[in-house]
Amino acid sequence: MITSDVQHALQRGGLHVKEEALRKVIATVGARLEDVKKALLDADLRQIGESALPDNVNRVGKSTIKGNFVLQLMAVDDVSQPSAASGGSSGGKHRMLRLKVTDGKMTAVAVEYRPVGQLNSDLPPGTKLLITDAHIQSGIIMLQEKMMKVLGGRVDALLEEWEVQRKYKGLERPVDASGEQAPPFLAFDPKAAPPAAPGSARGLPDRPGAR
Repeated sequence: MITSDVQHALQRGGLHVKEEALRKVIATVGARLEDVKKALLDADLRQIGESALPDNVNRVGKSTIKGNFVLQLMAVDDVSQPSAASGGSSGGKHRMLRLKVTDGKMTAVAVEYRPVGQLNSDLPPGTKLLITDAHIQSGIIMLQEKMMKVLGGRVDALLEEWEVQRKYKGLERPVDASGEQAPPFLAFDPKAAPPAAPGSARGLPDRPGAR
């Protein structure tokens, strides 16, 4: 009963999560609504979220989706500056930020139709946004100050990946003695590493003359 009451309160505020995930959160932080909200802001909606956006949000020509929707930011860039790196800039008066957002199931595109002071290109993926009575035009959510609020939140896995990408984005690759550029930086993935060759240690080539 407590879980159901909390879930209904969250849904009224635009946050739609799976009942099983909510039970685990309540078991950890208790049933106080504000504590539950805080914990959910730091969770990845792709793992715990339920569908909230209309199924046709990416196809509808012109419409308004009534109500509150808590969405998770996945990416943001300034489409008014296509040739410049958007990281680290809050943009000028002519900026237009484009956001990739998700309710956990459905992914949509949102655009800064009118300036939104709360938004900037330094917002990391995992940040939660509250959107109310959103206007849709050609399958794009049109953002403006009066209909949205940045709630915050920190999803560690997304944040770490984002920080690595920002660290190496735009760095010029060094040139070796032959004039060739060094290969681009790639994060090491042990699952993608080739299997070790017979007789070699951890995939290293055999030494010359080794038997």
